[in-house]
Amino acid sequence: AFSPPTRPPAPATRLHVVSPDLARGLAAGAASMEALALTAAVPMAVNAASERSRRAAARAKAEEEAREAIAERRRLVEERAAQQEADEKLKAEQKAQLAERIAAAKAEELRVQKNQEAVLKAEKEREAAKKAEVRAAVAAREAAAKEAAAKEVAAAKEAAARRAAAEAR
Repeated sequence: AFSPPTRPPAPATRLHVVSPDLARGLAAGAASMEALALTAAVPMAVNAASERSRRAAARAKAEEEAREAIAERRRLVEERAAQQEADEKLKAEQKAQLAERIAAAKAEELRVQKNQEAVLKAEKEREAAKKAEVRAAVAAREAAAKEAAAKEVAAAKEAAARRAAAEAR
């Protein structure tokens, strides 16, 4: 049968040295491990410093790229705004030219209309003058006819008066 040990086991921190050579070997091993840890710590510190500088460089590069992107966006926005302003100016000029042409066309139409009105007025005046001439000619013929009739009547009366005077003699 199995029986548990009567003494508690030795603590793990206690070193059981068998021989002085082993003790020296263990001490040398511990010293070399410590030296190794120190030599490993230096590159680790260097690695940590280089990692920090690499991260700082990456951060600076990212910030620079962000600034460049912002500047590029700003430049594009400014170009777009300048292009829009130029387009609006061109549209305004085109509207002004169109308004000018419309005004010129309206003025020409008005001038032509006034000319047509003046021509129509002159034609009406000519027609009125012709009608007045015709009326005057008709009136003159009527007056001449009346005068001729009056002369005939006067001549007939005179002839009748002469006959009556001749008969009376």
